Amino acid sequence: MAGINNRDVNEETLNAPLPELPSNGTGNANNERVPQSTNGNQVPHGEGQRLDSNMVMDPKKLKRVAASREYSQRYRLKQLQYIAQLEAGVKALEEEVANAFPKIRSVDAQNSLLRAENGSMKEKLSTLSGELMLKE
Repeated sequence: MAGINNRDVNEETLNAPLPELPSNGTGNANNERVPQSTNGNQVPHGEGQRLDSNMVMDPKKLKRVAASREYSQRYRLKQLQYIAQLEAGVKALEEEVANAFPKIRSVDAQNSLLRAENGSMKEKLSTLSGELMLKE
């Protein structure tokens, strides 16, 4: 999900006005425009459309739809903020790995040298202890 930045989501886009739902009988339940005749009656167009007394949405439903839209908008904003936070965390961890990698390589090299030195010292010790036993 790279490419989503906080600057892509600003207050202007979040607070943009929502389109009004038809409340005066000029549209249907799908928020489509229905042309009106000259005398003010609705004239359905297209297949499957019919005149219905439920074309006018009641205020409670309008309020519920508006609240649902606002909730959805806030939810999408939270998602984008969470994604941006995760991306920032990934970036920080990648930087930490990039900084730690040279240190790890250095420590590994030092460890290899110390292991080699330890091996040679053990070999020397066994040789010296063998010579000591021969002398006794």
